[in-house]
Amino acid sequence: VVYGDEDCLYLDVVTPHVRYNSPVPVIVLIGAETLTGPSPGVLRPSARYSRSHDVVFVRPNFRLGAFGFLALDALTKDAYPRTSGNYALSDIIAALRWVQLNIAHFGGDPKRVT
Repeated sequence: VVYGDEDCLYLDVVTPHVRYNSPVPVIVLIGAETLTGPSPGVLRPSARYSRSHDVVFVRPNFRLGAFGFLALDALTKDAYPRTSGNYALSDIIAALRWVQLNIAHFGGDPKRVT
């Protein structure tokens, strides 16, 4: 039996000055270093960089290690959507869906997400 609660699905949003009439491109930072080290990794975009390049940065947190990739029957039967242990990837997909639904509130353009 696996017990526990993971409250790890957060994301950071760094914006320039928000202008709803002219949304800016969005960069989602999912660095390779976060798959082996602590999430969210060493990439830390600043508000100054966001303003000078006129972009919105989004950096999602996601489950790592065994919590992110271990495939156990006890875990997979309770997961939605059904998965084979790639919980971290499911977390990233959830973050990308959130970006599409909400980034306009932060001045980002949901049609220009990288």
